[in-house]
Amino acid sequence: MKLDPDIFYPRLNFALIDEKYTDFEKAKFVVVSATYEVSATYRGGCKDGPPAIISASQYIELYDDEINKETFKAGIHTLPDVIPALGAARDMVDRLYSVTKMLLKKKKVVCTLGGDHSVSIGVVKAYMEKYPGLSVLQFDAHSDTRDEYEGSKLSGATTMRRIHGMGVKITQVGLRSLSKEDMLFAKKENIKQYNASDLSNLANLSNLTDQILEGLGDKVYITFDVDFFDPSIMSATGTPEPGGPGWYDALTILKKVAQEREIVGFDVVELAPDLGPHACTFTAAKLVYKIMGYILAGKN
Repeated sequence: MKLDPDIFYPRLNFALIDEKYTDFEKAKFVVVSATYEVSATYRGGCKDGPPAIISASQYIELYDDEINKETFKAGIHTLPDVIPALGAARDMVDRLYSVTKMLLKKKKVVCTLGGDHSVSIGVVKAYMEKYPGLSVLQFDAHSDTRDEYEGSKLSGATTMRRIHGMGVKITQVGLRSLSKEDMLFAKKENIKQYNASDLSNLANLSNLTDQILEGLGDKVYITFDVDFFDPSIMSATGTPEPGGPGWYDALTILKKVAQEREIVGFDVVELAPDLGPHACTFTAAKLVYKIMGYILAGKN
């Protein structure tokens, strides 16, 4: 007896695209869900971000009029959720490193969905090995460069400190809440930082984007903490900070970077869907698809 597939809900791939565009071997993009949360600086819930983003993605419009492309036709494969490591935080870092390394050997563009920001550590480690000289462009309200947070060196608040320690050049955009330790570390290490207030003047955004580009190498990894956005459009995150940039501020920078550099991978992290309206989750899903589109369009 053969079961009728029409009586079952389809497997929830990103954007609910036709299965012929989800084949692993043919897909350009692979979505990795890291439902992991080691700590929360204020309110938790970001471990629920990945499935919420994938669920919301089924409602995004698949044709991107800005780039005149149906991005999904490049192929998007969605892996099952990575099972959170139950031991030390290092175990999850190692697990995501191994998954990402395997995918990079297959020449995939990896999109990692978090989860807290610490999921980026293992992913970037694999990317750094694949692309020596890699630059990381961080969209974030916080610099995440503490050496330790609540006794752990592997948490969302320490993520960029660990990534910087790999020898990766980082540039930070959208900052508006730093500890004194963060500030001193940035000065000591000459980290390029652009505050949210720097992006508030649209007339200067083009010049600012050019400055950001000057600090980036040829290969760029994007790590995007959704608290980059102003809480008026993104309240569903553990530590929303007032005075943040808007949707088109982010897209302007992302598009220019994709045109002038090669974005080799990215993550979107820290969405806590239960802390805000459903529009926040849809915004995160749309952001993922927009970044894929910009990567696909590249310098065309």
